[in-house]
Amino acid sequence: MATYRAVIFDMFDTLVNFKNVHLPLVQVNGREVRSTSPFVYEALKPLCAHVPFDEFFHAFVGAYRAAEEIRNREQREVTAQERFQMVFARLQIPDGPGVSACMEAGIAEHMRVLARAMEFPESHRTLLDRLQPRYRLGVISNFDHGPTVEMALRTHGIRDRFEAVVVSADTGWRKPRPEIFAEAFRRMGIGPAEAIFVGDTPEVDVLGAQAVGMDVIWIDNGTKALPPGTPPPTHTVRSFVEVGDLL
Repeated sequence: MATYRAVIFDMFDTLVNFKNVHLPLVQVNGREVRSTSPFVYEALKPLCAHVPFDEFFHAFVGAYRAAEEIRNREQREVTAQERFQMVFARLQIPDGPGVSACMEAGIAEHMRVLARAMEFPESHRTLLDRLQPRYRLGVISNFDHGPTVEMALRTHGIRDRFEAVVVSADTGWRKPRPEIFAEAFRRMGIGPAEAIFVGDTPEVDVLGAQAVGMDVIWIDNGTKALPPGTPPPTHTVRSFVEVGDLL
């Protein structure tokens, strides 16, 4: 095992688990889906009271899919604000007095409901407690709203463990782009060879870390395969707690 000064973690489904099953169930077109949309719809009622919920739901989901297409194609972040503007455009809601404040209320409600689906196992806390005295710790997250990542870390009482928390919504670029990794290196005053990255998503975590010269621990939870031709990760584990066996 190489000697590292720092360990940098992916956020969701690595450090903090996201459980879709905790999102509200919604009836749309005779089927049940899990979505924050009912709560967002209520928060946006001052702007879209004239819009039936089904129409709002399709605009909400359509904007998400459009944002995902941009993210996947360009590897740049579409922020929550940009995505909600896309929802308004689909609903033909013009800009005007109160629109910005209402949008922020909708985003806040969306993030509040998402936060209910975030879980931080105590076994993860135990591992961080073991690592912190020996390594400098950081987070790099692909997420469209920086304050929500910060809030999640504070809520679970672990924000003070991390020297740098770098979120794509704030940098403009998503993993695997090198710019978001470079920002973490800049904030921590380290080079890529001095840190090891821990993440679960092959296309962004493994390939991104490898591309900037980092060693990487891939958490292979059985849901995602390495793309063909991907160089093997430095280490592969089955769960977050197994990282402690390597460091």
